Formats: sequence, structure tokens, C-alpha cells
Amino acid sequence: MNEPFLFLSDAGAVDALSKGLAQIGVEVTDLTDSHTAYSPAVMCLFCPRLNESSLTIDWYRSWWPDGENQEDSRVTFMANGEEVHTVEIGSLLREKLSQPLRQEIAERLVSAVAQHVGQQVPNKKLQLTSYAGS
Repeated sequence: MNEPFLFLSDAGAVDALSKGLAQIGVEVTDLTDSHTAYSPAVMCLFCPRLNESSLTIDWYRSWWPDGENQEDSRVTFMANGEEVHTVEIGSLLREKLSQPLRQEIAERLVSAVAQHVGQQVPNKKLQLTSYAGS
């Protein structure tokens, strides 16, 4: 049986994303999960090199046809309320990826944030840690 894809429910994926952001000098300051498809889960970021007051990664969800499950549909990196980069998860699900979906999403987000803050993208792959139950 297929299960809904929820990046934030995987502690290993969240840890890898946080570590990847730390490598480029960006700190995760807060993570507010959303249990509804009507408002995004929000990961707040801080970069001491920037004067921008608001850097976030917003996780938008959609409902499955059964009306009981929801899953991530897109992830958007925002700076001061402006959309900087979006990862369309639905289109990634249809692509042949060379690595696990969670890793692909984390690396695309780190790359987008690095470009925005003027940092070079780390050369090494993000290591997703496997946690029990994830």
C-alpha cells in the first residue's frame, strides 16, 4: 500500500536538510508543522550575513482522493514573502531520480538557499540518517 509522502515526518531527512543548510551558514530556527492541507508547514531560517528578516521553507500539502490522507505537493523557499525557488514534488515523483526522493528534495533546497545567500553549494551529498519508524 502506498503511504503519503511527508518529508517532515522523516527525522533523518529533516536532520540532513538542517545539516546541509548549516554547511552554507544558514540555521533552522523553528519548525512549525501543519496538520492541514490549507496552510503550509513552515521551517524558519536565519542567515547572519543577510539583512533579510524572513527566510522560510514552506511545505504545501494536498489531499489524497480518499479525503483522509494528505501529502507534500510542493516546497517553496521564500525570502521576505517572495518566492525564490519551488520544488514540485508531484513532478519529481514522475521522474527517474538517481537518489532517494527525500535526498533529492533536501539537495535542491540547500542549493537554492545557497545561491540566494551567496554561498557555494557543498560538494558532498547530504547523508540521510535512517531513524526507526521513518
